[in-house]
Amino acid sequence: MIYTPASLRVLFPVKTSTDEECITMAALQFPCTIFTTQNRMDDYSAKDMRCGDLSESQLKSQYRLVDVSTRANPYTLTKITPFNQPQSMFYGSRGEGEKITRQQCTAILFDEFRDLSRLFSIYGPYKHLIEKMITHMQYDNGKPFTSMHLDSALKEQILRDNSTENSTRLRLEKAFNTFIDCVVPPVFSTIANSDSASSIAFSNYRK
Repeated sequence: MIYTPASLRVLFPVKTSTDEECITMAALQFPCTIFTTQNRMDDYSAKDMRCGDLSESQLKSQYRLVDVSTRANPYTLTKITPFNQPQSMFYGSRGEGEKITRQQCTAILFDEFRDLSRLFSIYGPYKHLIEKMITHMQYDNGKPFTSMHLDSALKEQILRDNSTENSTRLRLEKAFNTFIDCVVPPVFSTIANSDSASSIAFSNYRK
C-alpha cells in the first residue's frame, strides 16, 4: 500500500515491449492498493486456521504429540505430578493424577504456554507481545488480533530485511524500476520518504 493525500494524483506511464511505446494510465486515486499477497490476512478457511479436525491417534502417531505438557495430560484429563511424569524415577508408583475438567485442563495448558514463552521473549520492546497473543488465542474465540506493537515489529522487519530473495520491499522496488516509468512530483517524493507514511521510496525511479 502506498499512501498519499487523496488530493494528490500521479500518472504512471507503463513500459511495453519497446522503449518507445508506453501506455499512460488514468490518474490514480490514493490511497491505492497496488500489491496483495496470495494468502489473505485472517483467512478462516486456511488450513493453519482450523482446529479440532485431528483425532487423538493422529496427533500421537503423525505429529508425535504424546507428552505435550508437564502439568496436565489433555488426553486423559488428569493433572501431572512428579510421580506420573515419564522421565521421573517414581513414574507409575502412585497411579494417575487428579482428574480435571476440559476447561481446567485448557487453563493449565495455556498458563504453561505463557510461562514457556517467556524463555524466548526476555527483553526488548516486544517482550510482552507473545503473552498477549496467547491470551487472545485463549479467550477471544478466533477474533483477529490487533496490536500497535505487532504493527511496529512488522514494519521494522520489512524495512530491515535486505535479503534479495525474501524481501518483499526490495522485490517490489525492483519490479517498479523495471516496468514503470513515472514522473514524481516533488511533493510526492517528500511524502513517500517521510516518517509519517509507510511507503516505498521513489528516489531511484526514472524521470
